Amino acid sequence: MKSDDVFGFDELISAMDKVSKNYPRKADALLVAQGKILQKEVKGNTPVLKRPRKGRTAGDLKKSWRFKAVKEYKGGSVKVVRVQSTAPHAHLIEDGHMIVTTPYRHGIRTKTGRVDKLNSLQRKMKGVTFHGKTKGVKMLRNSKQKVTRSFYNGVEKMLDELTEDMEI
Repeated sequence: MKSDDVFGFDELISAMDKVSKNYPRKADALLVAQGKILQKEVKGNTPVLKRPRKGRTAGDLKKSWRFKAVKEYKGGSVKVVRVQSTAPHAHLIEDGHMIVTTPYRHGIRTKTGRVDKLNSLQRKMKGVTFHGKTKGVKMLRNSKQKVTRSFYNGVEKMLDELTEDMEI
């Protein structure tokens, strides 16, 4: 069966070709725009130190958020932008951490350098005490939830723009 036998099939093919040519550019633009919105939202939700500590100044965590450009995975079928922190303590602020005190000024000197690797007897002998856990701030998770709705609205708008020329 030839394409001439089906009414409007050639027009449909040409319209779909046009959509498939414009889609990658518009999808990348949407991802970049939403990634920058997410980065701004995360920076706004990030707490700032009230007083500087050794090796850190106020606002270090807030300044550490970076936006990574569009990257393709799975042979180009999945496109991703990333907002991530360069601060080594960002995950501790996001998820919370154990509050530990030691009798030594600079912490316990162990081979691994980590208190959580010690068993309860070793902790007792070295004077390590746990005082609970800090609650995580969840700046990244909360920001992602806020931006998700605008992302879906942006996707719908992009699809409407891509298909507005098609008259099916």
